[in-house]
Amino acid sequence: MNCTEINKNLIFYIEGDLSSEKEKIVKKHLEKCDKCKYLYNEMEKTLGVIQKENTPEINPFFYTRVKAKMEDVQESSFRPVFRPVFMRILQTSVAVVLIAFGVFVGIQMGDNYLNNSMVSGSEQTISKYQEYSQQLFLDGLEVESIETSLLKKEE
Repeated sequence: MNCTEINKNLIFYIEGDLSSEKEKIVKKHLEKCDKCKYLYNEMEKTLGVIQKENTPEINPFFYTRVKAKMEDVQESSFRPVFRPVFMRILQTSVAVVLIAFGVFVGIQMGDNYLNNSMVSGSEQTISKYQEYSQQLFLDGLEVESIETSLLKKEE
């Protein structure tokens, strides 16, 4: 076996999952090859650290500390009922007012823009604007509701 094949089998050799024949071959190669021996030693150290970290220490007072913290949270979480409901209502009403204000301002700006362009332009400019808007939004398509387009049978 060459070094590449040995390197592929090193993890299995360390864990003892190789057949006895392959194990002997890997062992002989490790005695002869310094590079593979170095890699073997490094892998063995790494796996040792990983196995050591997999077994955590059991703290006997862990349960009592968690239970005490849970009781503290339950005692401190007592709040009056009306307060959160009032805050939700207040937040919702503020959001509705802001949205309505935004829609109102948008409509006013759009009306001002249309009024200014109609006043400053001639009839020809207005008709060009209307033709352009029909081309832009309709693009010569027939306007129909979504329901009719969904109910059409494909042929």
